Amino acid sequence: VGNKKVQEELFKVAMISTLRDWIRIADERLKENKIPIFVNLGNDDPEYLFDVLKEGEMFKVGEGEVFEFNGYQIVSYGYVNPTPWNTFREKREEDIYSDLKKIVSKITNFERAIYNFHAPPFNTNLDNAPLLDEELKPVIRAGEIIYTHVGSKSIRRIIEETKPLLGLHGHIHESKGFDKLNNTIVINPGSEYNNGLLHAALIVLQGNKVKAHQFILG
Repeated sequence: VGNKKVQEELFKVAMISTLRDWIRIADERLKENKIPIFVNLGNDDPEYLFDVLKEGEMFKVGEGEVFEFNGYQIVSYGYVNPTPWNTFREKREEDIYSDLKKIVSKITNFERAIYNFHAPPFNTNLDNAPLLDEELKPVIRAGEIIYTHVGSKSIRRIIEETKPLLGLHGHIHESKGFDKLNNTIVINPGSEYNNGLLHAALIVLQGNKVKAHQFILG
């Protein structure tokens, strides 16, 4: 038990140190041009990291708050539907839906609303992950890994009900892609953080339309 506590404390120190390095870089490079970063925690991130994020001058942090930027309204939500891994920030679908109903009620113009929701909407190109067996190992048939949809049904529902301009998502690292729900563009840039690679998407907005998007890697 003692060793586990020591490991957890060391991991906490390392996370905070790394995050502060990123904050320093962001403040140094973006402050002059006043470019904000709208940031939130995901499901693997302990809640105490919110306090660290708020140290950044250029970071806009606030789960469930509506941020106004260049005529657009941006809201963030980092909880995900239950996973096999029992991570820090998971909720039941009905609780996610209840949270989101309250959050989006603050939006005044859905045609220019941007949803920064960590979990992708269910049954889209954004939420394909390996199907796991009882031992949490990928299911393989005929030599191929079987994939299944693991996104949030509540997030899909709230997007279909409110029809925002854009949905920005993550969570499912191997499911880089984009899709449309009604007229809402939804995007997951994917992730290869374990290989030291940053995935992102460059998105061009014009009025009430997503004019273009391009996946980038750095």
